Amino acid sequence: MYLFGGANHNSLVANTANVNQGGPGAGGGIVVLSSSTNSLVGNTASRKLAVGIGVYEATPGDSVGNALKGNVANRNAAHGIDAVVGSVDLMGNVAHGNSPLPNSVGVSCG
Repeated sequence: MYLFGGANHNSLVANTANVNQGGPGAGGGIVVLSSSTNSLVGNTASRKLAVGIGVYEATPGDSVGNALKGNVANRNAAHGIDAVVGSVDLMGNVAHGNSPLPNSVGVSCG
């Protein structure tokens, strides 16, 4: 599931994206790229060949204000949750068993 290139002001709520496959650089679960002020709430993205939930920017500042709350990202082949500076941590996110460590970047995870 991808939001990219100015896909702003969207809500991704209670989605499940598990066991995604793909070639190198693919296989992520829920990815936001170069998009702002989106809400990612209560989603599950586990057992991926890449990141579980990722919020990235192509150029500095083009992906700000994305809020993450209550998401689960376990056993992914990259960080469970990886969110750029400027993301909003609304807490309650969970990430365990991801490789490489840390399980999450940019948000707190229990």
